[in-house]
Amino acid sequence: MRLRTTAPIRLLRQRLDNIPRTRIAAAPVLAALAVATGVPAQAPRPPVLLLHDPPASRLPLRSLDQLEAALPLSLPPASAPPVPAPPELSQAPLAPHEVFGFAPYWTLDLAPGFEVGRLSTLAYFGVDVNGDGSLMRASNGWVGYQSQQLADLVSRSHAAGDRVTLTAKNFDPEALHRLANDPAASAVLVQQLGPVAGNAAGAAIYGGIRQPRL
Repeated sequence: MRLRTTAPIRLLRQRLDNIPRTRIAAAPVLAALAVATGVPAQAPRPPVLLLHDPPASRLPLRSLDQLEAALPLSLPPASAPPVPAPPELSQAPLAPHEVFGFAPYWTLDLAPGFEVGRLSTLAYFGVDVNGDGSLMRASNGWVGYQSQQLADLVSRSHAAGDRVTLTAKNFDPEALHRLANDPAASAVLVQQLGPVAGNAAGAAIYGGIRQPRL
């Protein structure tokens, strides 16, 4: 039985006759490579990382602050402000490395035993801040800030060559978001925190909230 040759087949045969045999032999190999490789796919995007608050065990100051806030703090108010930092300290550049220590309000009764000479910066922890930027002046942190124990600690730290900063604290995520994004709340914070710092020699940033140097 003889097959009938159609016009498209005759045209294809004519074109194949005009192609060198080496190109015809390589055609299946090229086709196989094209099928194997395909169209280059777009590079995969890195996964989006979701950031979550660390567990309470990794935030000891927050946990202790919540416990100590429920206990009334009784400290005598300061009879005189602390000795200000000398110009050679307040205007000096930061050291190549910092030894940074916290002095929480619930430890101020132990402050005379603090080895401040081993530190480069001491941070009082601290006065509380509301979401609108105002300071909470009826909290244990405020009582400690106004105490004679803190005034003596600041004077002793300055004499040892330490910088002293005032920590303004708030652990509420929504309040922190407002403080960071609301210009009115930020303005209130700066306005109220400036006079509280007293003889401030500069400012540092801690956790998105200003820490004036005392």
